[in-house]
Amino acid sequence: LVNSFLSIVSNTLVEGEELRFSKFGNFVIQDKAARVGRNPHTKEALIISRRKVIKFKPSPVLNKLVNKKLTGKN
Repeated sequence: LVNSFLSIVSNTLVEGEELRFSKFGNFVIQDKAARVGRNPHTKEALIISRRKVIKFKPSPVLNKLVNKKLTGKN
């Protein structure tokens, strides 16, 4: 069941679609522009190519539950 769910989530994101789970959060795909980076060992400048990244934004309900658990408040 878990493997099937993760497969559906992965395939949906690969197709470029966003996922929204009520009271849990959203998985969104964002474009990152190309930029100049630096090799930490050699300090040499290099170009980091543009790419897509997956971001998760928790719902206010999930945030409230997590923070309630961490602070011990009701």
